[in-house]
Amino acid sequence: MRINPRQSTLDMWRSFAHTVRPDGAWVWGGREDSNSISDAEQLLVLLYPATELEGFSIDRPDSTEDDVLSALAGLGDRIQLPRMVIDILWDYLSRHTDKNGEPVFNGGDYVSSLDPNEAPSEEQRRLDLVESYSMSVTLCLAAAGFSKSFSASVTRPALRARLAEVDEAINRRLTAAMVGLLRSFTLNVLDAGSQAESNLLTMLGQGRSVGRDSLSMLHRDLEPVRSLLPDLSIGVAQEADLFDNPDRLFECGWTWGVAADAPPVELSAEHAFIQPPGYAASRPSLYFTVSALDGLGDLFSPRTRRLSLLSGDQQRLASALQLRWDLAQQYWSTIARFGGDRWPLEDVPWLTTFEDESEYYTLLVFSILLQDRVSRRITDDDLTRAVAVLEELAMRGRITRRITRGDSAIGLHTPGVPIELAGSEAIGPPAVWYAADFAVMLAKRAVQAAGLSGQPEARNRLLTIAERSMDHLARRRLKTGPSEGLWDDAAAILPDGTGGGGDRLPSWHMNERMMEFMVASANMYTRVPLRTNRISDTARSLLIEVDHVLGRELLMASGEGDSQLMIMLRQMQGRLASAQQVFPELPGTALALAAEMLRELAELSSARQGALRRL
Repeated sequence: MRINPRQSTLDMWRSFAHTVRPDGAWVWGGREDSNSISDAEQLLVLLYPATELEGFSIDRPDSTEDDVLSALAGLGDRIQLPRMVIDILWDYLSRHTDKNGEPVFNGGDYVSSLDPNEAPSEEQRRLDLVESYSMSVTLCLAAAGFSKSFSASVTRPALRARLAEVDEAINRRLTAAMVGLLRSFTLNVLDAGSQAESNLLTMLGQGRSVGRDSLSMLHRDLEPVRSLLPDLSIGVAQEADLFDNPDRLFECGWTWGVAADAPPVELSAEHAFIQPPGYAASRPSLYFTVSALDGLGDLFSPRTRRLSLLSGDQQRLASALQLRWDLAQQYWSTIARFGGDRWPLEDVPWLTTFEDESEYYTLLVFSILLQDRVSRRITDDDLTRAVAVLEELAMRGRITRRITRGDSAIGLHTPGVPIELAGSEAIGPPAVWYAADFAVMLAKRAVQAAGLSGQPEARNRLLTIAERSMDHLARRRLKTGPSEGLWDDAAAILPDGTGGGGDRLPSWHMNERMMEFMVASANMYTRVPLRTNRISDTARSLLIEVDHVLGRELLMASGEGDSQLMIMLRQMQGRLASAQQVFPELPGTALALAAEMLRELAELSSARQGALRRL
């Protein structure tokens, strides 16, 4: 299935509008009950493309495009739409603020018990999660930009007052989410001889023992990360053992919530709020590390800088988060590419230090490697080498192969990979988060990698993965019911005839992930297309030839004044100038234009010679 992000987004919006306002009133919740994460995901299905993609905006009533209005007709017309968004944002911000005015970041139904016969406690369901912090960063930045743009066309005092209230609540929630991300970043020093250290070395050695030389090389490769760790002075417990003993191995990244040993973050009196105690074990989780990095990608985006969306306090917090962003990317990128002949990343599946092993973890590590490509710390050749990893994941995840009865790959899609919430057992049974977004994450990372790749062959292989993932995901759309056209019916991929049907309520988690995929696809297509030296050289040669032949024809026709021939040749001069202008970015287009002009000039020369022979 060819990826058509605009049409797919509009189709999703049409189904979305019918689902969230079936009777003219907004309905929160879907497959999961309303909580801070699911409700943010529900809003982002609308707001993310509306604020990230040109041609989808709804914040300026006079410029909203007709096909967008048609898709969102169930939510209102061009005047009603932005006002409705402001009202729903206010409702969201109010729902997820406690009686003391403090933002809450609970996971609700997303928190499950490891024991299917025992439900998680209410305290566990109310725990703040990194997923909520990250999603809130993305939502608050999208909402802040939306409000700023919409306010330029608002004159009614009552609506301007509501916008001011929304802006204040957005600002408060964004600050709290940033503080939560600071306090959820953790260092984990691995005890010498421990099972955790052994697992890391097993992954790095790919089943072979890691000798002294390799260990020395590992310490040397990690030195740039280690040298910056003392700068982590805000919201994270310091690890004296790591600084005193340079031979200790370590991990860094985000755990699932506020770390149990995280100190509070100092804020100005104006922005201070109660910072809850932490329960999360102080060890990184690959899932929540990637989740945090995705949210921070929006925090550090050109759009955030261009619109000046951060306050003074938030700028300070952003600087501290930037350090953590860099450290996590550099650490995991170094680990993923350690060694020479074969990377640990290529040894699928990935084994974590706490003995979790899955293709999903390999995909998460690839995600970090991809973000490191944006930071230019890895080369295009490194990215091309990693394409084979995605191809293997697509095969193992049964994206490019059929699913068989009893296939272990089914668990990647339903119920998903269990992510332990270590430390939550202090207030209930051992709790987990199920990650069931393997297929859509694979598709998103494939198109992101395709947009970053400078190799046409690698780009084509990546787009093939994305298109096959889209085929898989198309089978999982809800086929009937009020949410027809949305996701997710994972049972539809099962091979035994029992798939399909089931819960007809939408999973906002999957729908938000699908919208991220669409935005990533649109961004890929808006980038300058790939250029090869061969195409550029050929186009350059043809343009030179056109210029030469056209000059000769103009010379021969110079005495014909404003004849039809001279008019045609002057028009061709303009076309040549246009082809020369697009050549640097679009050599293939310039080549096609040059070839067409050469054909016309050849016909002109042939006609002249025929006329001379007749004379």
